[in-house]
Amino acid sequence: MGSISLVVLQRRLVGSANSLIP
Repeated sequence: MGSISLVVLQRRLVGSANSLIP
């Protein structure tokens, strides 16, 4: 479960970074 949560957090970080950087 911990590894899955880490992946989700990374996905959110990557998504936010992509949205901020055009």
